[in-house]
Amino acid sequence: MAALKFKVGGDTSGLNKSLSKARGMLFGLAKAGAKLGLAAVFAGAAASAAGLAVAMKGVKKALDLGGDLSDLSSRTGIAVKELVVLQQAFEDNGLAASKVGPIINKMQKSISDASNGLSTQVRALDAMGVSMEDLKDKSPMEQFRMLQKGLSDMENVTLRAGAAMDIFGRSGGELQALFDDGAALDKAKTTIGGQAEILDRNAATFDRASDLMKSAGKKLQGMFVGMAEFINPVLLPMLEKFDKLDLSKYGQAAGRFVSVVAAAFSSDKLPSLMKDGLVWAGKTFINLLVRHIRGLIAYVVEGFKSLPNILISGFRVITKPEFWNGLKGTLMGLGSVLGVAFLKLIPPKLLSAAGVSREGLDIEGRWGSARMQSGLKRAGQALEPLTDSMGNAVKDGFKAYLHEVKNSNIMDTSGERDRMSKAIQSFKDMAAARQDEAEAAREEKEAPAFRGEQQVKSGVLGNLKPIISSLAAQGGAAGLLGIGKGMDQERNNLLKEIARNTRAGGAAPGPARFA
Repeated sequence: MAALKFKVGGDTSGLNKSLSKARGMLFGLAKAGAKLGLAAVFAGAAASAAGLAVAMKGVKKALDLGGDLSDLSSRTGIAVKELVVLQQAFEDNGLAASKVGPIINKMQKSISDASNGLSTQVRALDAMGVSMEDLKDKSPMEQFRMLQKGLSDMENVTLRAGAAMDIFGRSGGELQALFDDGAALDKAKTTIGGQAEILDRNAATFDRASDLMKSAGKKLQGMFVGMAEFINPVLLPMLEKFDKLDLSKYGQAAGRFVSVVAAAFSSDKLPSLMKDGLVWAGKTFINLLVRHIRGLIAYVVEGFKSLPNILISGFRVITKPEFWNGLKGTLMGLGSVLGVAFLKLIPPKLLSAAGVSREGLDIEGRWGSARMQSGLKRAGQALEPLTDSMGNAVKDGFKAYLHEVKNSNIMDTSGERDRMSKAIQSFKDMAAARQDEAEAAREEKEAPAFRGEQQVKSGVLGNLKPIISSLAAQGGAAGLLGIGKGMDQERNNLLKEIARNTRAGGAAPGPARFA
């Protein structure tokens, strides 16, 4: 691909001055904005928006927490304020807060099993020094505290771990850190502070708010479903039409365009095409400018030509009595209308005192309006010759303007257009040739066996054609003599032998065989 280089010359001092002025204006605006504190205002607005988003996220998290605690309280029977403390104690000792519910439920099942006499749970309670009499009337939280104290009092670590797993299941081993610290729950209560009471008072309402926030998306979905009912009748026909569109031809057109562009960039004709294009654009611009200038000049000249007719028509108008009578009637009618409008502004009592009635004013107003309309009509009829002359002048001027615009080229662009058309056509031919080569390569790759079979058949038939023709002629003549049947049989045998020799790779028998 040939390299294409452009060099831009000329005096650019004017451009540099304009850029300097623009740069100075921008710096001035920046300084003014700094003085007014605009940057601080925008930064403050952004910080406020970010802070609001964080606050809303925190509120939603608090509502979700209240909802989760309310549900957990219903499942375990432990008050919300105690669950908050228990979750904090779990987190302080390396356990997930989400394990509170399963562990408490497991504890409750183990206590129920012990009350039914299951030996494993009874033996574990005995090892802790806790009896069923002490547990049966206590709340779940009080039961947990008693079991925690019993386990923390056990000195043998192995026995303590076994008893914990007998009551709390597999999680009993994870609870060892909590059971080792007898004051773990009190420390967690200090950490939580007043949150426990607030959550306990508002857990139900927090739960409701959290559920409503989760369902807000469904509510918004309902709005769009309602909109869709009205939009769908309009949208569906459009979508059906779009579904029937075959966009492959547009894709092919785009592909052809890209291939032509690629061919252009790989050709050495691109620099000359760009040069011709720039020259053609410059000449076209000059022709356009000249055409319009000459068109305006022709318009003005045509106007001067029509000026005598306009002056004569105007003189004839002002010498007609109809014009002046119409103008007089128009002015008198206008005066009556304005006078009536002014008198109607005066209070009716004063008008009555002056001997003027409302009905009389209405009559006068209608008379003035009719006289004004009649005068305008007569004046307009008298002005028709003048308006016709002016209209003809405008029409002739516009016609002269269009003639110059269409036929006033001073620079010939046909050479550039022809060279550009030929170059573009060569790019199209190049792209088409590459496409044909690619198609041929694809066919060669996809179906080599088929073409080989066709070539074999073509070669065999080419070799057999003269032989078959000769046999056919002999068979026809023999048929006329009544011996065609034997000749046909002989011909068929010979054809079978030829085909067998051809498949085996041997040479076809020569004409001597038929001697």
